[in-house]
Amino acid sequence: MSTTFEQGSREQEKSAAIPDSLSGSKHPLAKPAAEGQNDFHGAVEIVTDANGKEQSKPLSQLSAGDHTVQLQNGRQFLMHVPENTGDKELPVMFVISGSAEPQWNIKDFAKESGMNEFADSADHKFVTVYPLEQKHYLGVFSKTPAWGWNAPGALIDEQDRKHAGYSDMHYIKSIAELVPKLANVDATHKDWGALGFSQGGVFLNSIVSRCPNMFPSVGLVGTSMEKGYNYDIKPGNAKNVAIVNLYGDKETLPIYGDLKFDGERILAQILRHSGHKNIVERLDPLAAINNFHQNPKLMDKVYGKDIYSATNEKVDVSKQELASPEKNSHKDSVVAYRGVDQNANPRMLTEFSLVEAKHSYPGPDRGARTNAQDKYTEFDASGQFAKLFNQYNDQIHLAHN
Repeated sequence: MSTTFEQGSREQEKSAAIPDSLSGSKHPLAKPAAEGQNDFHGAVEIVTDANGKEQSKPLSQLSAGDHTVQLQNGRQFLMHVPENTGDKELPVMFVISGSAEPQWNIKDFAKESGMNEFADSADHKFVTVYPLEQKHYLGVFSKTPAWGWNAPGALIDEQDRKHAGYSDMHYIKSIAELVPKLANVDATHKDWGALGFSQGGVFLNSIVSRCPNMFPSVGLVGTSMEKGYNYDIKPGNAKNVAIVNLYGDKETLPIYGDLKFDGERILAQILRHSGHKNIVERLDPLAAINNFHQNPKLMDKVYGKDIYSATNEKVDVSKQELASPEKNSHKDSVVAYRGVDQNANPRMLTEFSLVEAKHSYPGPDRGARTNAQDKYTEFDASGQFAKLFNQYNDQIHLAHN
C-alpha cells in the first residue's frame, strides 16, 4: 500500500460532504460501530519492518509511544500516547505546523516542538496529534508545489483552494472522529486543545470558526486572521486562548503593516501587489501565502473583545515582564485575563508579546530550530501553552466533579 502523503482519493474528498458539526450524519466516520467493535473506516497503522520497509497493519487501540495512522483516503497523521496512564481518560492536543513543515520532516517538527515531553509529564499527561499537510500547487500558474493548509480563511486564495482539489477541514474532522477510537480520551472534547504555528494558526482560526465543540483550548503562535473572512467562533471553542505575537521577526511574512521586510520580501510584495502572482510563485511558493490578507489585530479583537468581553464576566487582569533571553529596549511581556469565578465558568485569555522572538522557516539550509539561541523561538511557546492547557483542564474537571 502506498503511504505517500500526497496520494489518496481527491475525487472522494471533492465530493464528500463537509458538515460543520462533529456529529454530522453525512460525515464519513459518523456511522456507529457495531457493539463490541471499533469502526476504523478503512484506517490502518503504518509501521516499519526490520528491513526499513513500511507496511500497514490493522488498527486497534494504540499502545504508548509514537504512531503513524493512515486514513482510508491515504492521508496520514502522527499520534503520541503517553505511558502509565491507567484507566484515566486523557485530554487531547493537536499540534498544527506552519506551511512547508513536512519538507523539513514532520517527525523532526514533532520532536523540536517539545510537546511530547510535556504530554508525558507525570502530573498532566495528554495525547498529542500532529496532522500532516499535503503538497499541492498553490495557484493555477504556480510552477513549484509547496506544502500548505487548504481551507477557507487559511490565507489561500479561493482559486488556489479549489485548484488543490481537497479539503483540509474534512481531514481534521476525520482525525477528530478517529482519535477516541485509538486511545482512552474524552470523546466530548471538553478538555481538547490545539496549538497552531504560522499558517497552521490561521488554519486553526478557521477550524474553531466552523466546528462546534472541537477545541476549548486554542494556542496561536506567530499568526493572524485573514481580512475579509468571517471568523464566527462556534460554541464550545476558544474558552482558553493563548496568543503569542512574535513582534521582532523581520524574516517572515506574518504581521501586515507592522514590520519592515528584507529585500526579498519587499520584492515579493511589489510583484504580488502589481498582479504578477505567477512570478512570485516561481520565485518562492511560500509567497503564495498572501501576507496582504493578514490582520493580527482582527485576531486580538475576535478572541478578546468579541468572545471574552461579551460574556460580561468579572475579570482579573495581570501583566508581567518576562525574562528575555536577549537584552533589548522593549521587554517581553504577558497579559492574562481570568474570569473571577473559575469554577462556575472557567475562561482564560493570555497574550504574550515577544519583541525579539524568532519565527524561522523550515529546511536544512536554515539549520535546526531549537530553543538554545539568544532569542525566543516559536517553540518556546509549547511549554507556555502546555501549562495553560493543564491549568484550564484542571479547572474544567473540578467544575464537573
